[in-house]
Amino acid sequence: MSFLKRFWQTFTGRAYLAGRDLEGNRFFEYPSTTADPRRTRRVVKYRDAGGDLYQYASGGRNLPVQWMMWLTHSRQQAPTTDELRADIARKQRVQANVAMIAERERQNQAGITAGSSERSQHHHSHPHDSPQAEPAHPESSHPSPSNPWQKAKEQSSDEPEAWSPRAIRRGHA
Repeated sequence: MSFLKRFWQTFTGRAYLAGRDLEGNRFFEYPSTTADPRRTRRVVKYRDAGGDLYQYASGGRNLPVQWMMWLTHSRQQAPTTDELRADIARKQRVQANVAMIAERERQNQAGITAGSSERSQHHHSHPHDSPQAEPAHPESSHPSPSNPWQKAKEQSSDEPEAWSPRAIRRGHA
């Protein structure tokens, strides 16, 4: 906020409309009443004072993060509607990606359970056939030498070792 604008607001004592969010809530900034002119009072006027206030206070609805940052002085400039729209589009992209990942995970789980049930049916339906070797997993049969967790298991136990500090004598480094 410029010096002249701050001076005019202090002189007139009026609030000015800083902006609106996409739901119709209005955000106002009042001149500072303290010695620090940069610390203005920022408030929100909800679209529907009765119902909306209760929904926001109870946690049923949330103000946009950008406006919350502005209200708490974590942000100097009020957010623009373009910025709020871009954030909503980003949230929708993230939700779509989460849905795709969840669907892929469900398909993988279905494939794993179908594969394990086929193997169990194969082994139980032909008990007299020669046993077929299961494909070995290289991770389980040959631990890699660069695996630090495997090295730690092989080298020591979880018990602490005894330790006593060495006395330093003067003149003898």
